[in-house]
Amino acid sequence: MNEIQDVWYGYLEAGDKSSPVLIDPKLETGNSKTVYMFNLNSQRIIEYKREIAEPKLRTLNEQEATLVKALTQGYDTARKQFTPRNHTAVPFAAAAGVAVNVKTVKRKPIELDDSDSLDEFDLDDSDIELDDDMDEVLDTDEE
Repeated sequence: MNEIQDVWYGYLEAGDKSSPVLIDPKLETGNSKTVYMFNLNSQRIIEYKREIAEPKLRTLNEQEATLVKALTQGYDTARKQFTPRNHTAVPFAAAAGVAVNVKTVKRKPIELDDSDSLDEFDLDDSDIELDDDMDEVLDTDEE
């Protein structure tokens, strides 16, 4: 393997999907049967099955050696946006040990033209009995 700064630069011979690739051994899939490779043509890091990909890998030839800079720059950009497959995001509160319970509340829309739908008990003012102390009516609209 052509190792430069702990990464390997090579070429994946895969017919129409052939591409220069970069393998960073520090970027692990968590599965010994797979490997992450930066694919220059796709401009992204892709997980490949080792048994399929490794036999199709070769080192860069002299004409392809000029691709090292493009592979390095592309990998650096893709790495900043890359999230490994087995990575799970944890809500902040849950990460702090706080129980998180998210429920969707279904609300029934209220018909605004039907005034009875706003009155849960279907009462009008004549149904209300007032104490003697409550007989005073405040009517600010008429003044």
